[in-house]
Amino acid sequence: MQRFLLLFCLLVSYSFANAQISDIPDYRPKKDNYKKILDKGLRSELAAFTLSSLDEALNKESLPKLPLTENKPGLVQFSNGKISVTITAGTFDKTKHKLMLYDDKYTLKLDNKPFFSAKLGDMPKKTIESVLVTIGRDTVQIPATAINDLYDPVFCTGNVSSDAKCNCAVYLSNDGSKIYIYMLNSIDNKNGYEVTWIIQDKLFSRRVVDFGF
Repeated sequence: MQRFLLLFCLLVSYSFANAQISDIPDYRPKKDNYKKILDKGLRSELAAFTLSSLDEALNKESLPKLPLTENKPGLVQFSNGKISVTITAGTFDKTKHKLMLYDDKYTLKLDNKPFFSAKLGDMPKKTIESVLVTIGRDTVQIPATAINDLYDPVFCTGNVSSDAKCNCAVYLSNDGSKIYIYMLNSIDNKNGYEVTWIIQDKLFSRRVVDFGF
């Protein structure tokens, strides 16, 4: 009987917590969603690794990946010797931002703009400082406008080896013209968001951002 009551209380608490989250206003934009992409070839390659495209992922072949070459607090790097991608993180300082709160505890906007973090309504803890791509002697910097509303990057756990578990990866298109820089910035793979920055012909092309998968 006591065990039943405990399970019942846990279920009620879980349902109440989920109800609270669902009641939080969600201003996150959908203009960069996977569903907005019309290019069938691009959709097909994104479906090989993104969560937002699971309904189209059946029988999709894996894309080539860059190996993880560096993993330390605040920095992760993938490289095959010819192409290198480095992502760096920083600490979020709320004193430098204007906060829009809901119910005095949920953060909805920063500086009057919606943002993406590891959990809807949570105050960000980390920033994405930069995403730097090196292709031979050429350097491609992901523009700030494609980064500055994204927070709480999740990198890799473990050492630089086949045992490392990463929430981020770098994929190459089958024809070699595109680089896909992918991050799943979520604490439980249910909340949070995923982002893919796309480099095409050594130029930043676009980003794809999804949530609620």
